[in-house]
Amino acid sequence: MNYKFFKKVKDQVIFDGSYMEVYIPKFYFEEGIATVIGNKIETLGIFFFKVFNSKTSKTGNQYTLSLPIDMLISFAESYDDKLKLKGSTGEDNYTILQLEKGDVFMNTTNITQSVQSTDRFVKLLHSGKLPNTIPYEDVLKIYLNNLDINKVNLGVPNVVLELIIAELYRSKDGIEIPFRKKIGKAGKVGQLDYQTTNLKNLANINSTFTAISFENMNQSIISSVNKSRNDIQENISPVEKTIKY
Repeated sequence: MNYKFFKKVKDQVIFDGSYMEVYIPKFYFEEGIATVIGNKIETLGIFFFKVFNSKTSKTGNQYTLSLPIDMLISFAESYDDKLKLKGSTGEDNYTILQLEKGDVFMNTTNITQSVQSTDRFVKLLHSGKLPNTIPYEDVLKIYLNNLDINKVNLGVPNVVLELIIAELYRSKDGIEIPFRKKIGKAGKVGQLDYQTTNLKNLANINSTFTAISFENMNQSIISSVNKSRNDIQENISPVEKTIKY
């Protein structure tokens, strides 16, 4: 957090600017990614925030915090609103924390190792809700940092995590195209030219066979019919090849 509007005082990070708003998505609270603790909020440190010249300013500079750890934020006031922020897929409901000069942005820099922090990050990643301002190449780094900081061993090689990310991140040109197939085209596709999807949607995206062999049969049928009507190319799984053979 090498920002000029933050300063470290002992073990705390203090906001040293005029006025700041922190945007915590409402679904963070619904999914247990954030919780209210008195006049503070404990949350995974991945969210949008804006810094303004004053509380009455209508525009501010937006930033993305990408700290894959749990943190405790103090705030002066808060309110709820529906906003479309840069890097979000659409309008979302937020709890907006209002911080003024001297407020504690991070209650302590002494990180407590916790499997809860990893659980929160995995929920965010698998739901396709990581901010779209995070470069594609940084997603795995953030994942590994979370595991390392919290000393969590998932019992799988890193290549498995890479494969999950490679499937969750899709091309802006079409949800059926993995972003990894586009990013290699030098000079044409940037690190942010992607869209994300929920892990549970992958079966419907890939093919009719995987869709009907997964959960949510109604949605699977609808998705499969649309594929047929629009003549969308599908991926053939090894199991499907074996059955056909």
